Amino acid sequence: MRPHAERRFGLRGDLPGVLAAPPGSPAAAAGVRTGDLLLAVGDASLSVGQLEGAATWEGLEANLRIIDAALARGPTQVSVERDGETLDALLRPQRACGYDVQVDPSDELNARADGRRLFISTALASFAATDDELALVLGHELAHHVLGHRPWNDAEGEARRANERVWRARGGGGGAEAQADRVGLYLSARAGYDPAVAAPFWRRFGASNWRVRFPQIGHASAGARAVALEAVQREIEAKRAAGGELLP
Repeated sequence: MRPHAERRFGLRGDLPGVLAAPPGSPAAAAGVRTGDLLLAVGDASLSVGQLEGAATWEGLEANLRIIDAALARGPTQVSVERDGETLDALLRPQRACGYDVQVDPSDELNARADGRRLFISTALASFAATDDELALVLGHELAHHVLGHRPWNDAEGEARRANERVWRARGGGGGAEAQADRVGLYLSARAGYDPAVAAPFWRRFGASNWRVRFPQIGHASAGARAVALEAVQREIEAKRAAGGELLP
């Protein structure tokens, strides 16, 4: 797919390209546009890498690390190529979510988190009928990161067990998936999305996907998750009505 991507998006080797510069974003404010090719950040030139041979991710990843490190220090001069010309822009970064979101081309209804990134399949993204439902799915995966489930699972379980003890001491229950359902709904509500979509979404999801109609290892059935999320929704609505902070 690399030759097609290079033609479609004007990419070259390992140089990062700008796929979107939404109105109001730091990129748009700096004059960066969709289709620009990043050549340098601050005093560091980005490497084109090998233009021939098998495609690899390492070169692009190294360039992205240079960009992240420069922007973490504050306003940064960037050089971009546009229509054959080299242009400079001052980019003023803003704090945002620290996790990347990646859409995977797949007909499998699935989303996951690996401790650094959120993944959602094109099928599940299309299944979500509204932004509220999409926020529900991504909020669940983001909650795995916030709660440290993925890195702690990699730490041979001890850190995960420590998290479980703290969670239960604070009145929490259930395993990692139940925790992520609860905290994820709070995250989406805090971001301004409607928590009332949670239960109907899971009932519709269960009706469309026989695999989730029944309990699985670590996962309750779609129906049970819908009932549990109805209770979380009532908590959120009660806290809002009382003017309380939306903390799970």
